Amino acid sequence: MLTFFPTPYPDELWYSVMCRYFVRSGGMYHIPATTEMLGKYKRPSDPIPGIDPYLVSQQLPQGIIDCKRILLENTIFPYATRLFSSEKREEVLTNLINGRHTEALHFISNKWVGPRYCPACYEEDSERYGEPYWHREHQISLMPLCPKHKCRLIPYNIGARNFGTKLLPLSAVECGEVEHGGKRWEIELSEILYGFLTLPYQTDAKRAYRNLKRTLYNSGFATTVQRKESNVVDASKVLSACRDLYGDEIIEKYFQGMDQSKFLTMLTKSGSVLPDRIALLAVVAGLSAERTFGDEIPYTNIHIEKFKELCAKGMWRRGEIAAAMGMSPDQLTRLLKDHDMGSGWFNKPMDLKKISTNVPLTKAEKEILKRYADSYTNGMLSVFVRKLLFYFLDDEQSMDKALKEIEWG
Repeated sequence: MLTFFPTPYPDELWYSVMCRYFVRSGGMYHIPATTEMLGKYKRPSDPIPGIDPYLVSQQLPQGIIDCKRILLENTIFPYATRLFSSEKREEVLTNLINGRHTEALHFISNKWVGPRYCPACYEEDSERYGEPYWHREHQISLMPLCPKHKCRLIPYNIGARNFGTKLLPLSAVECGEVEHGGKRWEIELSEILYGFLTLPYQTDAKRAYRNLKRTLYNSGFATTVQRKESNVVDASKVLSACRDLYGDEIIEKYFQGMDQSKFLTMLTKSGSVLPDRIALLAVVAGLSAERTFGDEIPYTNIHIEKFKELCAKGMWRRGEIAAAMGMSPDQLTRLLKDHDMGSGWFNKPMDLKKISTNVPLTKAEKEILKRYADSYTNGMLSVFVRKLLFYFLDDEQSMDKALKEIEWG
């Protein structure tokens, strides 16, 4: 039986708590210390949420350790299971609380790059608590910066495999230099990853996928035309934006070989997968962690909004509007039908039919008008002339002034 055990600090990695016990117990050798805490299991589960809290609790009086609280607040369990179904997450949590091994989290070990720490946290914790400690958020492999201090994390060169064989308190590591200067996307990504870790653990993975997909769609990453019941995100557009933002290394690591089909599958797949990709895409979409897993985000059909905008500017010819929207006239007609906006070019203003007329122009005059149309109405001459005409018709003072200045002889 253990006679004492340290109380975890805020966001302290459970492994770090065990290391502090090793220091306080005056131990000189790792195996006897781990045997004291874990019994026959002589290797801590390092960043992988395991049954360590349960095993330690068995060496202490009942009620001293709340295993559920430890797993949720002192391991990366909430992050690792963020995309699990609610049922699977509860099953894994219940197994760990009761000391039953689970294979469900072993996929994490292949992703972990080894222990890291923030030098600013090191100094701050030393001043506040009298000692530094390993933070759980810094052990998320994709985390580029400390989410609190926005400085770069420092890896400790012990290797992921060797980390669990020793009890290495952070106090035994010489503190490195603070390095600021993270890129904007690194700051945003660090905040999102920390949010994925600290949000209430009972979040809905399906809602996160749905909100991400809809936000990408609403942000302009949509395929040219799709039916209203099956809005589709264009993988090539999204991955191009990711490459521009993150560079080739991240793309090759997280999105290599991903075509349209695989991308859409990824936006619906839940289960034993870290939410790294979702975090990377959330940055591109401009989503926070709270918004990603929050209330449902509705679709905003960007093509219909663009259509309405062009109509408001005075366009009504199908070919002109389709060209401005980057689609064929037939695609535009189908889009309007799919969104219950009728068929054919019924939207042509009736009064235009009544007042349409031909105006004879010299070649030079037409070139002048065409030059202005290129600048103001994307080269659409009829739209430019109509807008110009109605500007004067709607403004009597300007019209009267122009009429007086024109030579009518």
